[in-house]
Amino acid sequence: MTNHGSPQREAQKPSAFLSGPEPASNPVRFYEFDRFRIDTKRHLLMRDGGPIGIKAKALDTLVLLVQHAGRLLEKEELMNGLWPDTAVEEGNLTQNIFEVRKALGEAPGEQRFIATVARRGYRFVAEVRAIGDEPSARDEGSAGDGQSTLRLVAPERFARRTVIYAGVAAAIVLSLVGTRLYVAFGRSAPVISGTSSSPLRNLTRLTYGAGLQTDVSWSPDGKRVAYAWNRDGNFDIWVQDVDAGQPTRVTSSPADETQPAWSPDGQRLALRSEVDGGGLFAVDVKGGPLRRIAPDGRRPAWMPNGREVMFVDSDMPRAAFIVTADGGAAPRRILETELSRATYIAPAVHPEGRLSVFAPKLATGFFVADRTNRTLNAVDTSAAAPLGLLDPEAIQSISWNSAGTALIVEAHSDGVPTLWRVAVEPVSLRWRTPERLTTAPASAQAAAVSPDGTRVAFTSAPASTRAWLFPFDANRARLTGDGRALTDDELSIVSLRLAADGSALCYGALEPGRNNFRLFHIDLTSGRTTFLAESWGGAISRTARTIAYLLTRTGSSSTGETPSTGRESALAVRDLDGGERLVSRWRGGLLPWDWAPHDEAVLGSWVEQGQMNQNVLAIWPVGPMMATRPERVLLEASGVFFWQARYSPDDRWVSFVAQRMRNHGTVEIGIVAADSNRATTWTRILDDHVWPDKPRWSPDGRTLYFLSRGADGYVNLWGVPIDPARGAQRGKPFQVTHFNSPERRIDPNMGSAEIDVASGRLALPMQSVKGSIWLLSGVRP
Repeated sequence: MTNHGSPQREAQKPSAFLSGPEPASNPVRFYEFDRFRIDTKRHLLMRDGGPIGIKAKALDTLVLLVQHAGRLLEKEELMNGLWPDTAVEEGNLTQNIFEVRKALGEAPGEQRFIATVARRGYRFVAEVRAIGDEPSARDEGSAGDGQSTLRLVAPERFARRTVIYAGVAAAIVLSLVGTRLYVAFGRSAPVISGTSSSPLRNLTRLTYGAGLQTDVSWSPDGKRVAYAWNRDGNFDIWVQDVDAGQPTRVTSSPADETQPAWSPDGQRLALRSEVDGGGLFAVDVKGGPLRRIAPDGRRPAWMPNGREVMFVDSDMPRAAFIVTADGGAAPRRILETELSRATYIAPAVHPEGRLSVFAPKLATGFFVADRTNRTLNAVDTSAAAPLGLLDPEAIQSISWNSAGTALIVEAHSDGVPTLWRVAVEPVSLRWRTPERLTTAPASAQAAAVSPDGTRVAFTSAPASTRAWLFPFDANRARLTGDGRALTDDELSIVSLRLAADGSALCYGALEPGRNNFRLFHIDLTSGRTTFLAESWGGAISRTARTIAYLLTRTGSSSTGETPSTGRESALAVRDLDGGERLVSRWRGGLLPWDWAPHDEAVLGSWVEQGQMNQNVLAIWPVGPMMATRPERVLLEASGVFFWQARYSPDDRWVSFVAQRMRNHGTVEIGIVAADSNRATTWTRILDDHVWPDKPRWSPDGRTLYFLSRGADGYVNLWGVPIDPARGAQRGKPFQVTHFNSPERRIDPNMGSAEIDVASGRLALPMQSVKGSIWLLSGVRP
């Protein structure tokens, strides 16, 4: 997205960076290093005289690094040079660095040409020769053909600018609590096609300051916005003029206040606060005491009458309510039967006061309540289907314009949050062809439309999920020191698996701009990192020398001649000192979670042919021959998917997560005997705990750790006492960690927030989010 015509932005444009500041009479034409040569005039990368395929922007990145060989280039300085007047995410720079390394033949973890300085930037470390181009030089000339060697000239400092980053800032409970990755464990992120077609737009930054500004809401006259800002450590609500002026604080309690919604008369705000146990509150725009209107709830939105507020129980609503704005009566539940029929996300309120939701699974589609808020009616969204906008993994949030004639839809395109405008027919609400407002690599989320429909305010924030290792006394449920990051912010961590003795870690990562996962192994003693395979995650054997993982590929017909649009999988194992081998045939693999005793088999989730509405927990043999089916099924139940299985330390029990498809918005943790054979029942634990996930045993088998989301929206590590003799819960759950700030929190995406516990160590996916609110003008009303 380009900020057209902004005088501030025009003043910040740096000079062209490809050739850098140099003598005009003898400019640098070639850069040489190792066996490579860059021809800046022809924009060509060569090796041993032959051309190498590389994307144009990746080559620009390489040129910039080579021009400053030996010097650390900060990430912002690199982005200033590569995108001088375009707002992009940091992940785009990371993708370019990956492309450069790939073109130069650097292996994963190798830093022969480019050294990564964690959290700061990159340094080109190979020796570089800069070669000038005489006026008589030919395009194909070599270093000795009329060209003279020049010393590298130090560049001018590039002008500073603000960059739009990737990451979801405010939607911290949007994922399906561990089901998005579970249901489609072999699936790539969706790619949304289509191009922008719009009038001239202008992008400007609206808020400034440290921390995160998010949850923007417009005043009815369109002159001001309210938003949440954690400037002083916790979130408060602030109000700011759109055109000019400093932000004014509205709330100042020690608890978080988020999700402000402006009343139709412009005098009050409804909001979510964590004060006194949490709930929904109202406050005057000019400040003053908070007035509780509901004991719980999220996403408040004013009804057209200005006297009532609608809200939901979560971002995946199972319940919706209407309450008076003065809190004088108990909330009234609406759509009780309708919301229990499927899993819904992206709740929003139509200007007429009707709840709308999107169903990402099974009954995929967009639904809007009737004018009584008693039934949900499906909306025709077929115009969006060709663009991939309705993919179950794409939609993130939806907001209405004030006239009810258009939607702003946030959807993932190549893993980047992207905004679309969807015009709707006034009566039927049928979608017309969507128009893309933002394009990758720029990211935008938590959007709100101005009252006149011509401007969209949205949050842009960097969300870096990294693998962290903490010293941890798991038998006593106590962190014994500060953690440290094991991975840099180039990769987004999606799985973590520790060796039982804590000596090694396997992690799966999603590279920015790419749709495939990559699996790595770290020796925690030497620090050596090894690339294993393109796979989501791996299970480390008990000897810590072998890794099991699932491979996926595009399917083929039974004859092997006609490609299929589906995917097929196979279970593979790899010895750290050997090669990879398949232990299942294609179409016959399982998702591995743990190794069985003696490392002779793998415990995992397997879909039996003809049983696509469920999977089972099964033991798969790891022998010299490829197997076609498991040697034993531990657990199966109609309409239930089983995930996250782990053996207890004494191998008597297996813990797991069960996802019931008839109520697939929730999961439960269970325990079953490890010697079970096609068991259909199990011992459920934590039946009174909301959304527990990722169970992990302590070394002594007396505690089961898990992730859970608190009322404040933050995910933390919990523990529950277990009786190892009975494989059952024997006490109340207790909280272990207290990460409750976007600047340091456990990844809120429960679909990918893998954790692990081992002897003396705890591995967590820690995320840091900072960002601001931007304003896109020139949108079609």
